[in-house]
Amino acid sequence: MSISGSTVGGSAPTGSALDPWLHTKVITVTFTVKNNGTVAGHEIPQLYSSPPASIQSAPKNLKGFDSIYLSPGESKSVSIQLSRYDLSFWEVVSQRWKVPSGTHGISVGASSRDIRLTGSFTV
Repeated sequence: MSISGSTVGGSAPTGSALDPWLHTKVITVTFTVKNNGTVAGHEIPQLYSSPPASIQSAPKNLKGFDSIYLSPGESKSVSIQLSRYDLSFWEVVSQRWKVPSGTHGISVGASSRDIRLTGSFTV
């Protein structure tokens, strides 16, 4: 799995969830899915984010998924992009969306209970 990009840049939002700055795709997660079985079929890889512990939110938050068809033995590369909004939380005191500083975990799997790849990036 590779994680590329940065949340740095642009102007901070005005507080509106509709601000384009929040919805610009800034992080790309790329990974490979392989069909190890003998039957062709669809796989739905799911991407979860884990915010820094200081945020006190759910440990895994579904942020993206894809549906890919794989023949037996076939591998495919999958890329899922994340926006600042995907990584943000609403800060009540300042009344705006904020991307928290710290280490953000990234997990990919068939479900939140079947994680097969993990990685992280720091903001």
